[in-house]
This record gives sequence, C-alpha cells and structure tokens, in this order.
Amino acid sequence: MLDDVEKVLLNPEQLSEIVKNLGKKISEDYKDKNLLMISILKGSVVFMSDLMRHITIPCQIDFMSVSSYRGGVKSSGVVKRS
Repeated sequence: MLDDVEKVLLNPEQLSEIVKNLGKKISEDYKDKNLLMISILKGSVVFMSDLMRHITIPCQIDFMSVSSYRGGVKSSGVVKRS
C-alpha cells in the first residue's frame, strides 16, 4: 500500500500526540457545556474513537451516514443522507 504514497506527513506517534492534544483542548473548551460529537460514517469512525479516548468530560455521540456515490463508483457531487 505504501508504494503509491509519495510522502508521509505524520508518523503514527506524531498523529497520536496531535489527537491527544485535541482531546485535551476539547475537554477544556467544553468544560461545563454539553458536548455532542457526530461522526460521519464510515470514514471518520476510527478517528472519532481515538479522539473520544482523550476527552475527559461527559459527552454524547451520534453517527450520520451520507453518500454521494449512490451505488456507483464515481461521485455525483451531491451529498445525500443515506
């Protein structure tokens, strides 16, 4: 898979640290507020689960499924809730 990657911008450790810091920042910014995290399926679910591990305040989560392909292999350019 890496044969078609021209340049790696962040290694796994760097990315993990960024997600950890983002979780800390969100926890600080949303302290004493209602935090609702919405993940667009299926592409962001892994990122969201990593981020949620670093959020230290109560929050709710929800998921939304959208598509612009509608059964094809080329995007129609119009995003619809699926």
